Amino acid sequence: MKWIKNTLRKIDSTKEEFIFNYYLCGTIILITHESTPPAHAQFLQGAENALVNLATNGQQGDTANAMSSLIKILMNILRLLYGIYMMYGVLSTWQSIQRDENWSKAATPPIFLLIAVTICDQILTQLFKPSGKTTG
Repeated sequence: MKWIKNTLRKIDSTKEEFIFNYYLCGTIILITHESTPPAHAQFLQGAENALVNLATNGQQGDTANAMSSLIKILMNILRLLYGIYMMYGVLSTWQSIQRDENWSKAATPPIFLLIAVTICDQILTQLFKPSGKTTG
């Protein structure tokens, strides 16, 4: 009888935590969906603009459009690979935490990549920014 009461208490507390987490996640998704631009506008946009400006400098017509489209496709592929690698890094870190292993070893490469890509994007943005205009 005591076991049943304890089990029911655990189920009630888990149910309340689930409901709270459900509403919390829903609120976060609603806020971020309404207030953030799409992913292509958030990272590597400066590098894409710089590469498009560099590749199409002085060109007009079909060649410029083709180069611009090619660079946009390549940057979208890079964004996809970057996102997949970041998710892999998060999941491997999470698994290391659950196994009580040294999670800092699993978290180090994705963090270094995140910092390196951010710095490179900012450098490209500042180096190739058109004079008098802001990118992004």
